[in-house]
Amino acid sequence: FFAATDVGRVREHNEDNFLVYRSPYIDQGWRHPGDCDVFNGLVYVPMEPGEGFAAFNAIGRFNTSDLSYHPLLLMPENSPQRRGGDFPWLARNPRNGLWYSSRFDATELYVYDISASAITYKGAVKLPQRFDHVQGGEFSPSGRLFLSMDRGAGLVSLELGEGLGSTAALTQVLPLNWVIDDEEIEGLTVWNLEDGRAPGIRGQVHVLMIDAYEASNDDLYFKHVRITPVEAL
Repeated sequence: FFAATDVGRVREHNEDNFLVYRSPYIDQGWRHPGDCDVFNGLVYVPMEPGEGFAAFNAIGRFNTSDLSYHPLLLMPENSPQRRGGDFPWLARNPRNGLWYSSRFDATELYVYDISASAITYKGAVKLPQRFDHVQGGEFSPSGRLFLSMDRGAGLVSLELGEGLGSTAALTQVLPLNWVIDDEEIEGLTVWNLEDGRAPGIRGQVHVLMIDAYEASNDDLYFKHVRITPVEAL
């Protein structure tokens, strides 16, 4: 479980987290949550069936105040992410208020408008190259998108073009140090900690990593990444 609070904002990123396993979602057939985002007092969780029996992917929502839950929103019929357990992350773009996601092996970003009662699929934004094993995504306050992945460098940033059908530009490749096929990169959060509010921690992008294949007492790690120059955040 990954949670960080900054001036009323909460970021929660995890797999198989207590939010889902303490909610009715698990009994409704969804067992695999992805990398989450928070907006306006709600945690938005991309939900895959995983080992459950649900027929479609969905979005779960929890109140940040008491972690009470809202009814699931099913992915729309025309969404490329409706089926197939291919809904690893979800993040809101502060520039336009729309929500973005991708497949696990991604060549496009999928764009959604989410209301209190429905999800509308708006279209796609092309990626400049294929990114494999995408585990998490998060926008910075300026609207730059950071993606964490369990292949390649591990972390990249993208500048999104204007409008659907455009192509995002790769702005930075930020290599992370980890053992592929032993350790696993997970979700991330964008949170500027250069002011020292978190003792011993600096940087602006923070990535969760687990040691997935060997049981020990140090299986959970955080990778703290400093973005240089900070204007690139």
